[in-house]
Amino acid sequence: MKQGNQRWRVCFEPVLKAWDEGGCLKEVKSQPKLTSPEDVETLLSWMSLVEQEIVVGVYLDAQNKVLGHEIIHVGGKSACFVAPSDIFRPAIFYSASSIVVAHNHPSGDSAPSSEDEDVTVRLKNLGELMDIILLDHLIIASGGNYSFLRDGNL
Repeated sequence: MKQGNQRWRVCFEPVLKAWDEGGCLKEVKSQPKLTSPEDVETLLSWMSLVEQEIVVGVYLDAQNKVLGHEIIHVGGKSACFVAPSDIFRPAIFYSASSIVVAHNHPSGDSAPSSEDEDVTVRLKNLGELMDIILLDHLIIASGGNYSFLRDGNL
């Protein structure tokens, strides 16, 4: 058991440090309602500090007030594979009306890959089936951010 805990600590420690340094919890309190991709980028700016790919879900009520946000998955340096059920499970827990999904590109390049595009379509379709709207999918990178909504691809 101790060895497993140590592995968890090694894997998540850099992510949690960036989360804390980014003032993530403070941002939620100071910005309870999200109205644009820029609001989400401000909330999740800490993600550009993380050196491995991570996926975060932001869960919103019908007025786009943040109910909560969670680190869904931590991957490697260039990939992060996550099941849609892992993204929507917290949405059900929070009774969210909508979600915003974000992941980072540690390379600094925010251009979406074909896999990013495919995942976005899949999440949008699954969200429609569950009556949970996918408002946006953002890619956070040190060289800039990409919003599928802002770019007209959602």
